[in-house]
Amino acid sequence: MQVAHRSGTASPPPVAVADGTLEALKWAALGLMLLDHVNTFLYNRTLPGAYQAGRWVAPVFAFVLAYNLARPDALQRGAHLRVMRRLALFGLLATPAHWLLVGNWWPLNILATLLAGAAAVYGLDRRDAAGLAVAGVAIGVGGLLGDYLYPGVAMFIAAWAYCREPTGRHFAAWVLFTASLALLNGNFWALSALPVLILAPQVDLRVPRLRRVFYAMYPLHLYAIWLARDWPRIAPGLA
Repeated sequence: MQVAHRSGTASPPPVAVADGTLEALKWAALGLMLLDHVNTFLYNRTLPGAYQAGRWVAPVFAFVLAYNLARPDALQRGAHLRVMRRLALFGLLATPAHWLLVGNWWPLNILATLLAGAAAVYGLDRRDAAGLAVAGVAIGVGGLLGDYLYPGVAMFIAAWAYCREPTGRHFAAWVLFTASLALLNGNFWALSALPVLILAPQVDLRVPRLRRVFYAMYPLHLYAIWLARDWPRIAPGLA
């Protein structure tokens, strides 16, 4: 069903993806992230194809979370605030392992970018002055500190806008800001995730949702990789 604007023009209905398909996308991205991090921190990016496959992770995570926050009743259900609390908690838990692996504190891990995106769309969804202030702060601070910086936050917001109203303008913005990750990656492999995401509404998968397990997996896998890499150096000092 199309929605009529006050101008009399009709907008397309929101993007509709089965919950099981969203869950499958999320777990696929988590698996690719694990592969990418193992390749980066344990194998110095020498595993064939692993780095390229890892560029799918940010677009898929952003799309899945943005889609859930674009649901018509998300604001009324308090979905934004719940998601922001989880992202803040697990992002904080992951921070020490992320710093140890990367070797410095900046940029923060990807959960900080997703938190900034969630806060930005929360502010935009409120449609009031306070909301616009929240969105502005989230974009300004999150784009400066989070992984993928401003392109990552912009990609999240564009995915949210496209899921709410899949017009050509929103689609073009989503593609453009996904492509802008090349400013940081030096390549356009992130764009290869978009055909899968565009076709996701046509697929109805039956995958059970394990929300808290998914969030916990992020810090846990970073600590596991850190121990696998640094334990031979740490263990003698503990003996």
